[in-house]
Amino acid sequence: MALSSVLRPKTHYKGRPVVRVPDESEQDGSEQDAEIRAENEVLLQVYLLTYQLMHVGRCLMREPDESQISLSTYRERVLKVGARFAQHARNIVIHIAASADAAWEQFWRRYCQLTWITLPMKS
Repeated sequence: MALSSVLRPKTHYKGRPVVRVPDESEQDGSEQDAEIRAENEVLLQVYLLTYQLMHVGRCLMREPDESQISLSTYRERVLKVGARFAQHARNIVIHIAASADAAWEQFWRRYCQLTWITLPMKS
């Protein structure tokens, strides 16, 4: 006797085809599918943007004489650090842990040297 762990609807039961009655959530399948596709597309674009920002950050951390650092190393040195936020008047100040001070100093020095180009919006 073989046991199946796959959760799928039965097509036959005791040799006869099973007639399924769709429930309310399955009746508007095209609208639901379109909503899921749109959500997946947005998530994909957010993940791509996140990867690109992390890639730019790790390229900034690279010394001229060393090889490229991995994304996980960049994340551990720069992003996964202890920090404290303090609000003063209209400013928010970020106090970064002393253990990450050197990495952030290197990152921030190179980040401030970047030139940003803005593209006009298509209308």
